[in-house]
Amino acid sequence: PRPALYGAEYEAVLARPSGDSECLSYRIVGKHCEEGDTLIRSACLPKLSPGDVIGILVSGAYQYAMRSNYNHLPNPAVVHVADGQSFVVVDRETLEDLIAKERPFPHPIRKAGQEAASGS
Repeated sequence: PRPALYGAEYEAVLARPSGDSECLSYRIVGKHCEEGDTLIRSACLPKLSPGDVIGILVSGAYQYAMRSNYNHLPNPAVVHVADGQSFVVVDRETLEDLIAKERPFPHPIRKAGQEAASGS
């Protein structure tokens, strides 16, 4: 959300070694398919292949703190990387995590304009 809210800029890196020195321009976006979900408008990366993982540098503290479940999507894991090692510090959310606190609506749902059932 930071780029959309106040113009924060991020850098992207390919998470695998690449001998390709060519720089191609990619737009990095999230999964919401909305203008405000653009993370990087023009990222310089080598040629990408399906399944490649891209790291967005120095965004973790802000993204985790500003996370939401917009469109009812689970949040990703948070991974700390230091000295060539990675550590999961927050587990990935599951759909079960998202709906764990939800309860069924107590009354039958009716269509717009439909009269409510009269009770005694």
